[in-house]
Amino acid sequence: MIINKVAKKNILITDGDASYLENFERFLRNNHSDKFIINTAANSDGVRAFVDNYDRKVDILLISPDAYTDRIKSCASVIMILSNGVIPIQLEKYPVIKKYQSGDAIVHSISHAYTEAMPDEFDISQINGDCEIIGVFSPIGGSGKTTVASLLAAHLAAKKKVLFFSMEQFQYTEYLFSGSSRYNMSDFLYFVHKGDNDLLANLNRMLITDVNLNVNFLNSPLCFVDLNKIECDKWAAFLRALAQFGLFNKVVIDMPSHLNDQILEVLSACNKVITPVLDDQMSVFKLNRLIHDLTQIDNEILLNKFIYVLNKYNGFQPHTEVNIFATLPAESEPLLNLAMPDIKRRPFWGELAKLSSMLEEVRS
Repeated sequence: MIINKVAKKNILITDGDASYLENFERFLRNNHSDKFIINTAANSDGVRAFVDNYDRKVDILLISPDAYTDRIKSCASVIMILSNGVIPIQLEKYPVIKKYQSGDAIVHSISHAYTEAMPDEFDISQINGDCEIIGVFSPIGGSGKTTVASLLAAHLAAKKKVLFFSMEQFQYTEYLFSGSSRYNMSDFLYFVHKGDNDLLANLNRMLITDVNLNVNFLNSPLCFVDLNKIECDKWAAFLRALAQFGLFNKVVIDMPSHLNDQILEVLSACNKVITPVLDDQMSVFKLNRLIHDLTQIDNEILLNKFIYVLNKYNGFQPHTEVNIFATLPAESEPLLNLAMPDIKRRPFWGELAKLSSMLEEVRS
């Protein structure tokens, strides 16, 4: 899958006031480099020279009225006028950005104008910078993987923009988080399958946000077979796009307990893999078998991403050589609805807060 529309917008700023241009460029680089690829030109000749020698079209040309000429009107997807108050009649068709206001106000105006001109693309203001993908995977059935993934997403969403994504065949997502949409994951998977260039724009359109927990999610697919239709390279391209475009700070993926090429591809794309384990003998056998098999297929890189969490902890450590990163006590209540107002009063929540804090210190 090829995705042409990157989230960072290529902006070219043109103004005859060299001091203003230098100061504004410095402001953007220091404060908004997650949103823009920033370039400048002193005049229309500089614009033409830049465009002729640059291998990518300019998304936004922000230009002062005195530097504008008709010969540069095809140089950018969107032209905006950087004005000090006087606009020639022939330029009134373009969005006008007031020159003398705060830098953040200018960026907000640029974002709004670009969204108005290009409604099918991302709102620049939604870009959040770097994105970390966290998988939650375990070969052990009943290890509490879904509980850990869901509550981890809810906890991270208190301070970050979070996407919760499930690859379980039999899903539950809309019963755990609140919100509704006429779209579901099957609608989104259609675009993943066909390698759509507007994939993330379509994801953004279909997402539901739990207003209580601030978690973004999709309704469950119509049928589990829709998940099985997605080729490995399509999953890889989707996750690369999520990481590159920075629409979310964190993506938490709840994964099934089996391994195949598709799951291995997704695990490989994760920055970290939280692996819930239990202290019973069968769980230890399964965990040791997972480590053995991944070693056999020479997947040490993936194994190094695993962060083992002892779940449903009752005071006993499992007899395995893996390093237990953290422990989580047994949850006393059934996990019926994550949108319950008392979620933060559960015993599980405090331990999860410690875990997420510790995870932030682990290098991706």
